[in-house]
Amino acid sequence: MEKIDINSLDEKKLVSTFDVAVLKPEATLQNLEKVINDAKKYSVGALCVKPSFLKKTVELLKDTTITPTTVISFPHGADTTYTKQKAAEDAIKNGAKELDMVMNIGLFKSKEYDAIINDIKSVRTIASNVILKVIVETHYLTQNEKTKIAEIVRDSGADYIKTSTGFAQTGAKVEDIALFYELVGKDIGVKAAGGIRTLSDVLSLLKAGATRIGVSKFIPIIEEFRKK
Repeated sequence: MEKIDINSLDEKKLVSTFDVAVLKPEATLQNLEKVINDAKKYSVGALCVKPSFLKKTVELLKDTTITPTTVISFPHGADTTYTKQKAAEDAIKNGAKELDMVMNIGLFKSKEYDAIINDIKSVRTIASNVILKVIVETHYLTQNEKTKIAEIVRDSGADYIKTSTGFAQTGAKVEDIALFYELVGKDIGVKAAGGIRTLSDVLSLLKAGATRIGVSKFIPIIEEFRKK
């Protein structure tokens, strides 16, 4: 995907890159409704929620341009392929238009690459008509492993490689986005997520090649942009 030109970035384009997350274990339906009201006000690109919140989210986003999104095998990716397929099937039935799937981190670290490819392709088969993003949790990966997983995600048929769940000790890093964009950015999208809190963070990640930005507190970033 072509890089976003940050020099000609307007507010509408900036906000359209935001995948707003409501994924904390303690998040309530009341929290969700507040975030959705804010998301509608600013017309963010997507709203990524826990599977149990998906039906409510789809209902509340009706007649908006915001894309309802949910997670698969979050946050560890340790479910079986069958379970991931069933979760994807259920999510699509409940109205998800995008899926953020966590790869099996333990199997990948074990060099079970065929299992990883099969895992993603199996979900891709179920999710053939929706956007599929694969979360690789860069915090746990060496440089060589980052290169390997980028190639696997590209070849699996997924639409995006995503850095992080936001639950590891570190999240999106500019150097990881730059690496992924260099390796696979012409073929698939790169989503930055985890620890993104300021406008400076967002602009640096977009400049490096991210085309989606996973955030939870997005209003301060928009307000900062308006002061530029």
